Amino acid sequence: HPLYHWERNVGYGTPAHLEALWAHGATRHHRRSFLPREQGEMFG
Repeated sequence: HPLYHWERNVGYGTPAHLEALWAHGATRHHRRSFLPREQGEMFG
């Protein structure tokens, strides 16, 4: 998933990764148990 820049951030919540989550939504590969409360609506 190149939109999320995993090759650079290894899945950590970097600004670019979080921006991609807001823009494109979560994939089935995103952990749902490790997420700040204020981002809950992003995961439906």
